[in-house]
Amino acid sequence: MRELTVSNEESGRRADKYLLKYLICAPRSFVYKTLRKKNVKLNGRPASGDEILAPGDIIKLYLSDDTIEKFSSGHEHATPLAAKIYGPLAVVYEDENILICDKPAGLLSQPAGFFDGDSLAGRVAGYLAGGEYDPEKKSTFAPALSHRLDRNTSGLVVAAKNLPASQAAAKMIRERKIEKIYLAAVAGKVIRAERLEDFYYKDERSNTGVIVKKTGDKIAPPHTGRLDTVVTEYKPLLPGDLFSVIEARLVTGKSHQIRAHMKSAGHPVVGDVKYGDKNLNGWAQKKFGVRRQMLHAWKLKFVDCEEPLSYLNGREFIAEPPDDLRKLIEFNK
Repeated sequence: MRELTVSNEESGRRADKYLLKYLICAPRSFVYKTLRKKNVKLNGRPASGDEILAPGDIIKLYLSDDTIEKFSSGHEHATPLAAKIYGPLAVVYEDENILICDKPAGLLSQPAGFFDGDSLAGRVAGYLAGGEYDPEKKSTFAPALSHRLDRNTSGLVVAAKNLPASQAAAKMIRERKIEKIYLAAVAGKVIRAERLEDFYYKDERSNTGVIVKKTGDKIAPPHTGRLDTVVTEYKPLLPGDLFSVIEARLVTGKSHQIRAHMKSAGHPVVGDVKYGDKNLNGWAQKKFGVRRQMLHAWKLKFVDCEEPLSYLNGREFIAEPPDDLRKLIEFNK
C-alpha cells in the first residue's frame, strides 16, 4: 500500500487524472480497473475517479510496492504506454465530452491510409483507450476530431469523446460558434488590419486553394466555374521589414485558406513551400532553421455554445507558439 497526499498544485484535478499521471507507465485500462476493484481509497472511502481533489486529500493505493514502482512517475523510464505506441499527446484541456490538443507540426490530423502511421486521431484514441474508449468494442463511439489542421501547421484541435459532443462541436465549428485564431509570420511589412473577401476554388490536380479576386459584381479571370466566398481577417502584431507576425482569424473555413489568401494579399506565409516566397523561405531556413509554414492555430474561442457543450460558453484556450515560430517572433520584437 502507498499513501499519497494531494498538494496545492495538484488540487482541482479529477482523481482518475491524478492517478493516470502518477501511474504514468500503466495502461489506462489498468488504472480504471484498479478503481473499479476499489483498490484506491480517497480520504478513507473507495474512489470512483470522478472526484475533484482538494489540497490535503489522502489517496491510498492498495497495490504491491513492485507494481507501484513499475508504473509510477518515479520510475526512471516513466513514459506513458499510449505515448510509446501512438506518440505523445499534448492536452490543453479535457472534460467528460471533449479534448483540446496542441498538434505538433509534421503530424497528420487524420491518417490518409492504412500505412500512414502516426496521426493526431491515433494519439487521441491511444490516450483514451482503456478509459472512456474501448477499441475492442465496435459498438462504442470512436473519439473523433471535430476539425483538422494541415500536416505542417501546429496548434489547437478539438476532439470529441462521445457522439452528442461530436455533433455539437462540428455544428459549432460550421456555424463559426468556435472562433479559430491563428498566429503567423508572413512576408513583408503589414502595418494595418485587413478583411479579405474573395472567391475560392480548390484545384484538385495541384491540391491548392486558388483565390479569385472580386471585381465589382463580376468574377475576375481565369476561373468561371462554381466558386465559394472566403473571408479572412488579419491584423499586425509585430511588423517588420522582411516579415511580419500577424494574427489571422478565419471567418469562413476552406482548405489552405489562410495560406492562399495571404499569398493573394502579397504576404505569403514564411516557410510555405506551396504558396510562399522561395527567397524568403531560403533566408528563414538558413537563419532560423525554418522548414515548414509558420502558421499556428493559436486560440479557440467558444461563443454561443450548444448542448451538451453550453458550459464552455465564453471560454478561450491558447496554445503557445512552438520554438521555430517563437524564434521569428523574438527577432521582430
